[in-house]
Amino acid sequence: MADALLSIVLDRLASLIQQQIHQEVSLVVGVETEIQSLTDTLQVVRVVVADAEKRQVKEELVKVWLQRLKDIAYQMDDVLDEWSTSLLKSQIERAESPSMSKKKVSSCIPSPCICFKRVAGRRDIALTIKDIKQQVDDIANQSNRFNFTSRFSNEEPQRLITISAVDISEVWGRDKDRDTILRQLLDKSCEQNLASTPSPWLGWEPSKASLLISMILKLYNKKIQESIDGKKFLLVLDDVWTEDYQLWEQLKIVSSVEVSKNNKQDWENVLNSEMWELDVLEKTLSPAFLLSYYDQCFSYCAVFPKDHTIQIDDLIKLWMAQSYLDSKSDREMETIGREYFENLAARSFFQDFEKDDKGNIVRCKMHDIVHDFAQFLTYNECLIVEDDCENLKTNLSLQKGRHATVIVHGSTRFSFSVNNARNLHTLLVVSDNRFLKTLPETICGLCNLQTLDVRLCTGLRKLPQGMGNLVNLRHFLFTYYCHQEFSEQISLAKGVGRLTSLRTLPFFIVSDECKIEDMRNLKELRGRLEIRGLVNVEDAEKAEKAELKNKKHLHGLTLHFTTGRMQERMKKVAEALQPHPNLKSLSIVQYQVREWPRWMMEPSLLQLTHLLLSHIACQCLPPLGELPLLENLNIQYMPTVKYVGGEFLGSSSAIAFPRLKHLGFSEMQEWQIWEVKEEGRKVMPSLLSLKISASPKLATLPDLLQRTPPLDLSFKYCNILQGKWPWLLKVTARV
Repeated sequence: MADALLSIVLDRLASLIQQQIHQEVSLVVGVETEIQSLTDTLQVVRVVVADAEKRQVKEELVKVWLQRLKDIAYQMDDVLDEWSTSLLKSQIERAESPSMSKKKVSSCIPSPCICFKRVAGRRDIALTIKDIKQQVDDIANQSNRFNFTSRFSNEEPQRLITISAVDISEVWGRDKDRDTILRQLLDKSCEQNLASTPSPWLGWEPSKASLLISMILKLYNKKIQESIDGKKFLLVLDDVWTEDYQLWEQLKIVSSVEVSKNNKQDWENVLNSEMWELDVLEKTLSPAFLLSYYDQCFSYCAVFPKDHTIQIDDLIKLWMAQSYLDSKSDREMETIGREYFENLAARSFFQDFEKDDKGNIVRCKMHDIVHDFAQFLTYNECLIVEDDCENLKTNLSLQKGRHATVIVHGSTRFSFSVNNARNLHTLLVVSDNRFLKTLPETICGLCNLQTLDVRLCTGLRKLPQGMGNLVNLRHFLFTYYCHQEFSEQISLAKGVGRLTSLRTLPFFIVSDECKIEDMRNLKELRGRLEIRGLVNVEDAEKAEKAELKNKKHLHGLTLHFTTGRMQERMKKVAEALQPHPNLKSLSIVQYQVREWPRWMMEPSLLQLTHLLLSHIACQCLPPLGELPLLENLNIQYMPTVKYVGGEFLGSSSAIAFPRLKHLGFSEMQEWQIWEVKEEGRKVMPSLLSLKISASPKLATLPDLLQRTPPLDLSFKYCNILQGKWPWLLKVTARV
């Protein structure tokens, strides 16, 4: 982990120099020279870290030296956080007060956060860097005593991982080959020599051969278990060989810890114990056996409580926030994070997988013993506090804590001091009741906080007023509950617009305190965003200041207008909320206006793949057939629509709905006619499913559906339609 941490610090130092920070911080003379010298020394130290991490297990002095190096690296990371925060706050104040002179801005450091008591000015930051450099020089000199081997800890080549779990949907036409092999293997004439009978593998990839073998193993797994139950047997492990003697030594070390376990109860005790706290394991487990390239990503998971359901997309965002992913790659960070996770999952660090309809893992858990292992790796860096308020104050005062989960039981509030927790980067708050309705204002003193996750505080209604001070916050995760039992919904606090580093914000709720124009500076927002309370937007000019069309990183957007009577104003507001053309998913809800905004009547969202229209007052559908990439379209509750025809297909495309796969209509109470005039062009050639429900007046369907029915048809509560077309009753019955 020390090597990965040094890599992050070195990247940040290099970025600091490249950005020529000294030009903006003119009071700090010579700081660039100090930074360059510090960088050079850290580079020298880094080449011996891999050897030190191997030797620390047997050599206590090396372990102490390595821990000191790690502490210094974290100190440097903290100083860089404070420096970046100082500059970021100056930029925010300059933007908020354009009349302030440049000289005044560059010579003062705003100090609304407690974390600036320690480093009160930029000159002090420079002095701190100088002090850290002296300590690093001392550590570098001490390394000469140990005669470390100088080399980088490069990632070992990835070994092919073989598993018995097979996706049967990927295998066709191999049943005969499988049965032939099984007959040969299970032939009772076992004393006879089996002849080698080649199988026809023409066009058969090696990976498919592995799948066939895995199918055989899976099919007879139960039979093998029954055969050896209660008997002695010899287990031969295939494909686990290695010529590296050191790796066998590491396996021997781990097995020696457990060799004395002779019965089932002993092993169950190991399974349920805090085994990674055992001194013998700490002294004998070689770091080479642990993760190398992914160790920080894995060990970060210690911040989650045991048996916690981990959302994979959120986990990847958390890794990104901590700079754990390879930023030098040209690939998307989300793609790299997914690769990291899959590598860890393949090594059985996660379990209880939940997948989406595409087979991608979306949720998982960690076994308790693996969780203990992650905590062993992180020492005091990841904290899980499950106690009363007084103990919260004590536990969160640990200076080395970087990531913390606070679990609040049966209390209406909690509080803690941030005097010694200013370096906290991640805070997860979990409440097992609905009585915790507010967060303490002191959270706003965590100036280095990058991730705040309160989604498991189901009763939360009020956020701290000082949220605008968390200028380094990148991911703010909370849940908006719409249940009728909650008379008061959660609202955002004033100052959210100052969080210019924010990347993840699931909901933006327009209110008297949080204006729509506050979104203007949130240029880094990405992923999915739901905007609620649009009925509170004063006018289109304010909505335009949100600059939604410039939010190029957003791929999913929900515009929730809420029922209102000011149709003309809402139409203009909707016009001003035109999304960026890169948008892939759009939902429009409670749009109680008779006319669509212009950007819905033009093919402006050419990247759109998913569209939901719900509770809409418009009398006709927009020309959605012109969207070239649209795959999923769901239309719900449009009570004034009576006719769907050519306007739905559009006229500017030779193929209407070229990629549409799934189409759904529901609660179209007045809908009577659906007709399609193909006029020599293709319509919905990729359609796989059509579902219509609660449309009692619908009496006609397009001819194309009768000629070429989709693979999946469903009609429910469409009385006239089902009476006129009896074959629909059979289709619906099959569904």
